[in-house]
Amino acid sequence: MLALSIPLAPSWMILRAYNEAAGSKNRIRMQHLRPHLRVLRNRNTLRRVLEILKTWDEDMDGLREALKKAAIAIPTLLIWGDEDPVVPIASAAELEEHLEVGERVTLAGMGHLLAEEAPEECARLIGEWLVRLDARGCR
Repeated sequence: MLALSIPLAPSWMILRAYNEAAGSKNRIRMQHLRPHLRVLRNRNTLRRVLEILKTWDEDMDGLREALKKAAIAIPTLLIWGDEDPVVPIASAAELEEHLEVGERVTLAGMGHLLAEEAPEECARLIGEWLVRLDARGCR
């Protein structure tokens, strides 16, 4: 793969490698990748991320099967981006069905790495959620 053979791959080459590894020509767009380009230009990091993407769908299928047998009793906050190209928002609804104490928040216009895309908003949502849990006596 060309992106792994040159010292600093251009962003378009990294995007192409990402989509090839994910098995979809346009699954991941430059707007989703742009915040991570600095890190992904490191060949070793890019290599590892591409390895993960190659088995992503298979890994997710395994997680879905395990989830069918689980009931999650730990209070859980799901924060999802409605433009997540990696784990579609429909997955949030699947996961939410298995939560005994759960809440889901969807952030419009956000992708997969919310802590990097909207750190202040994520921190605010988590803080408010913890206050609500405390008020209900959940610890």
